[in-house]
Amino acid sequence: AEDGEILVKGENVMIGYWNKPYETQKCFTEDGWFKTGDLGDFDDEGYLIFLGRKKHIIALDTGKKVSPSRIEELLLQNPYINDALIVGDGKPYLVALIVPNFALLLDLLEKIGISYEKNKIVVSKSVSGDVEITEIPENIVENPRVLEFYSNVIKQVNENLSEEEKIRKFRLLNKTFTIERNELTPTLKKRTHVILERYRHLIDDLYSQ
Repeated sequence: AEDGEILVKGENVMIGYWNKPYETQKCFTEDGWFKTGDLGDFDDEGYLIFLGRKKHIIALDTGKKVSPSRIEELLLQNPYINDALIVGDGKPYLVALIVPNFALLLDLLEKIGISYEKNKIVVSKSVSGDVEITEIPENIVENPRVLEFYSNVIKQVNENLSEEEKIRKFRLLNKTFTIERNELTPTLKKRTHVILERYRHLIDDLYSQ
């Protein structure tokens, strides 16, 4: 479709919802194409690339639309990043909330000689039953050398992104997203609206700097 939504048609596509004409009408175009709710684009070789769910797309104030999940997946390919949330709906550029891989980050601090308060490290059991670090002192994620390290990580990710997809600013978080704080669903999907509200002050700072 013109807005990038993937439309499908064929014998393998349902003809509609049983006894729900309104829902059926919403899911099909006037000429019978099924609206998948997914966004996609064709690469140079003609392959269809899945960009994410349409409802999860961020629209910048320039009108450009980007898929936050695609950018988050690229970030998560780096072992020093445990989780990430891309923000930018209605804004001039994208920013990121980054949850570091605390175990690897603490190992890095030891290697480069940065001391920290070990008694303030919080360890909890994960959903899988594994013991993991869930919180570190805030001064670690504010350390200039740590910020420089993650700035270089962001630069590497940005090399694979278009101009509108590039992360312009970021903030490191000292806590993981958890089910207990309602930031994750029981299936470990991020509750974006909860996280945005919780860290609204940090996000506002990123756009006011």
